[in-house]
Amino acid sequence: MVRLGTVILSFTVLIACTAESQTADFLLRNTPAPPVELVFSEAFDNGLANWNQTAGTWTTGAPASSGQALLSPTSAAAASFSITTKSTINLSGKTGCVLQYEVLYDVGSTTGTAAKILWGSNVLADFKPPKAQVTVSSSSAYVTRRIRLPDNSQEKITVQTSVIDNTASGRAIFYLDNLRITCYNPVKSPVTVLDENFESNVTNWSLVSPWTRTSGVGVSGSYALNHPTTDTNVNTAANYAPAINLSNRQGCRLNYYFRFTGGHAVNYLDVRWNLARLTVYPQSDGNIQSGSAQFSLVAYEGNPSNQFGLLCGDDLFGGAIVSCTIDDLKIVCEE
Repeated sequence: MVRLGTVILSFTVLIACTAESQTADFLLRNTPAPPVELVFSEAFDNGLANWNQTAGTWTTGAPASSGQALLSPTSAAAASFSITTKSTINLSGKTGCVLQYEVLYDVGSTTGTAAKILWGSNVLADFKPPKAQVTVSSSSAYVTRRIRLPDNSQEKITVQTSVIDNTASGRAIFYLDNLRITCYNPVKSPVTVLDENFESNVTNWSLVSPWTRTSGVGVSGSYALNHPTTDTNVNTAANYAPAINLSNRQGCRLNYYFRFTGGHAVNYLDVRWNLARLTVYPQSDGNIQSGSAQFSLVAYEGNPSNQFGLLCGDDLFGGAIVSCTIDDLKIVCEE
């Protein structure tokens, strides 16, 4: 038989524990978040004292957003350039860290031109991948960009550009100004702008035969958008029909799974953004290429009518066998 005193004591302990838990929960919910903290700042008004030039001769000057800016090198022949902060930027124990910067860019469409910003070995912003055959430009104006950094990381910032020549299609004009890293910013959930795994339908797509939704060819044997193995002497298209709106979005990345095979070197799977090549997978001798790909769409943010599409075909119209597959297609933006 349980004694009344024991029951009362147990009930009292339960009330005390509950009150303590409620108090801790109240304090947690009502403790103000740490104020936004400035961890790193670089306006380039004092030159490049905080940077190591690892390839090429970078300079400071005009045009700038304010004062002076970091100016990328140029070359009359193919060359790559890079510059890195001398000191590691320490974000240990910090959360909600964001790199904000102002950038003016005009990167030509020739294969090999490129511009990117890295955090250690992690690519933060890939303005134009080397394979892309598309001109990217901020229209001769500085624009502000924000990229979230990994929590508790310690890295250096690196800026890289590549040029082919001094012509408009072979150059990489890339100017940076007013870099700032702040931490304890409010964390926003990533926004998925496009998500296509083809498990249900292809209602958003305009397909030219033989492109079709096919089972068993996608990730883990799932449905995928597929151009089956066939003789082809045409470039067949698969286009995402709705306009893709990236207005007021930043840190946007295109991700997808691909599988491609062909019989000649002129066969290809052509991934297109706004009707220009973002990347192309050339093929020869029937070898299979497959894997996951990711491309930053930072150069197109703010555009309300972007278009995504694919071409599977043969540049010489030689009737070679070609097979192309795309699955798990996503565009995710950081905010």
